[in-house]
Amino acid sequence: MLVLRYKAQRQQLKSPLHLSLMLTLTLLGPVMAIWGYQEKLILAMIFGLLGTTVGAGFLRYSVKATLTKLEWWIEHLGAMIGSGIACYTAFSPLVAAVCLSTMAICVCCRGHCQVLSVLW
Repeated sequence: MLVLRYKAQRQQLKSPLHLSLMLTLTLLGPVMAIWGYQEKLILAMIFGLLGTTVGAGFLRYSVKATLTKLEWWIEHLGAMIGSGIACYTAFSPLVAAVCLSTMAICVCCRGHCQVLSVLW
């Protein structure tokens, strides 16, 4: 949203708070990736590398002197795709658990379970 809001006046993207947040994301990404590698957590490795890439890209976009005609659009599109992937990754286990728990109606009696119907 910041890219769209400030595409004509990018000076707002150079605020100390904004730059420090992007710098923090860029610097802590490798830390998270290394931790993920040590703990064998593939998502931590992926998100660590992704955070470094996104943070560095947005820092470059924020401080770059001149932009090409559609560079703001490319930055916005990349952020939207990244947000979508993060959202699906974060909520897919929750959605799967809810869907799987409500897809079948089971009756259990004396240790025997029988599926009455599957709700598709």
